[in-house]
Amino acid sequence: MSHTPGPWIVSPGLPYRIVSDNGYKPETVIADTWDGGTRFVSKPTIEANARLIAASPELLAALTVLLNHPALERYQTDQAYQDAVEALARTEGHP
Repeated sequence: MSHTPGPWIVSPGLPYRIVSDNGYKPETVIADTWDGGTRFVSKPTIEANARLIAASPELLAALTVLLNHPALERYQTDQAYQDAVEALARTEGHP
């Protein structure tokens, strides 16, 4: 599975729009974050969600590098390591 390459950035305003920052116009829209019209989600929470989504390509790349680093082989039985492996698998469409 392939995703839109990063970097992704957050465009200000409500809804916060996450777009690819690949230098091309128009940008590829990745996602919009908003409160669904309910007003139950605060603006700071919506903005934090947008920042987390925008950081996803870098987080994915960093996690992939870390999990494949030979120095971490001895931790492969640790729960935190297994959680990271499962999170990475979910990005590839595995349960």
